[in-house]
Amino acid sequence: MISSINRFLIYTKNYLTLSSSLLLTILFITIFVIPLFPFTYHRILFSVSYTIIFILSAFSVQYIQKRVVYFAFIVIIVEWIAVILDMPILFKISLPINFIFFLFMVGILIVQIAKAKDVTIRVLLESISVYLLLGISFSIIVSLLESISPNSFNFNKISGPINSNYLYNIDYMYFTFVSFTSTGYGDYLPLSPTVKSLSILISITGQLYIAIIIAMIVGKYLSKPSHSN
Repeated sequence: MISSINRFLIYTKNYLTLSSSLLLTILFITIFVIPLFPFTYHRILFSVSYTIIFILSAFSVQYIQKRVVYFAFIVIIVEWIAVILDMPILFKISLPINFIFFLFMVGILIVQIAKAKDVTIRVLLESISVYLLLGISFSIIVSLLESISPNSFNFNKISGPINSNYLYNIDYMYFTFVSFTSTGYGDYLPLSPTVKSLSILISITGQLYIAIIIAMIVGKYLSKPSHSN
């Protein structure tokens, strides 16, 4: 009986580590590789990558709950209906749904990291994944605000006219991560009071997450008996 439980625990740990590895891999591909392709391919490539992220995020939860998996598939269905029908109103509906799902998964993964007793490879992978998921989540909000109120940013002046109903414009993600990391190159600027407040929130969130997650990981590492003396 005990050996069966041990095998199950080992399988669960390996499964979660694999899921976390795959999730981080597809996040890196989404952020760093897909933008290198011609713009005409972005729509389908981003849609496919987001679908994979939805699935892997749901299966990266330690105790897979049916509600999480169901939520992921609902988001996927809405996402692809918007892509196939190519209707602006559907994109505006899918944006907040995508944001809510990503934010929901960020919360679950942070709790999962906080409850971990040891600093394992899985904990490190999840910590990085949460950081990237937060960045993507904010890029969705940037896209939503730009679709509701065009020219909230100076994207058009820098990159030329863009489709404000198009979720996967690299400019949105670029602006978000530049703000998220507090790099602030100054090429893209928020113009309206709403997006200026959002930019402040993005910058603060990025800095707070790094500070909190590092403190959490270091605390777990130092609390181990081998490091307590």
